[in-house]
Amino acid sequence: MNIETLSSKELIVLISLCGYEDKAKGIGDGMFPNRTEFFWRDYSEKALELLLEKEWIDEDHIVSEWLQDFIHEYIQARSIIRAINRDRNETLIFRRLKNGTWLREHIFMKDEDHKMTILLHADLNKEIASFYQYSNIREAADVSFTLSDDQFAAMSKKSGVRKIRRAAGFAPQEREAFDQFNRSLDKRDRLLDSVSFLTVDEEYQDTHLNKVIFHLPAEEGVWVITYSNASKVEFNLLSLEGWLHTLEIKSQMEWREDDV
Repeated sequence: MNIETLSSKELIVLISLCGYEDKAKGIGDGMFPNRTEFFWRDYSEKALELLLEKEWIDEDHIVSEWLQDFIHEYIQARSIIRAINRDRNETLIFRRLKNGTWLREHIFMKDEDHKMTILLHADLNKEIASFYQYSNIREAADVSFTLSDDQFAAMSKKSGVRKIRRAAGFAPQEREAFDQFNRSLDKRDRLLDSVSFLTVDEEYQDTHLNKVIFHLPAEEGVWVITYSNASKVEFNLLSLEGWLHTLEIKSQMEWREDDV
């Protein structure tokens, strides 16, 4: 692959030029919501200038063949992993390619840069661990508690914590675990990191969320938050190794035959 870094504007325009206008619009609206037509016209013109300078398109805006192949693989990936680092405002996306390798896309929201590299399947967990850089964490105690889906949603605001604590009916050990989690959440401005596992329906191009794992570093381990069913959310304090084990890729996604 002859590409390492793309700006957001270059990527969006390339996707559109390669025949995926709806996809380009969806990505653009997701990154820059509620923008005017003037914004998008100016945005596209600047992107075209950059692409012409790099000779990735010609004067007729025809995309180079090698770059068309790259965009097709990028859009047609059926299995996707998305990791979000709230603290650094960065996103890491892995797209499974036809040959079984993965396209690693590191998105720097502040600079609007997308850095691309190809990875082997065996390197995924190491890349995710490096992305979060959790460090100086002591061995975790074996503590856990459970909330309802609504209670979990209310945890994003500190004002609701006391009410949740009273209503949850915790045993003493669970109450202490809840308080410990809340202290860790305060230190991170009540923001959770997450890793999502998605598949794309080939016929309808719909994206389905298979599973999402929320996580939060603590002084003693990493809090891992998962949905046990439609209405219950489980909170477990795990070691670094235990957290990484929950991210084991093979256990989270079903591979399609055409992905390998």
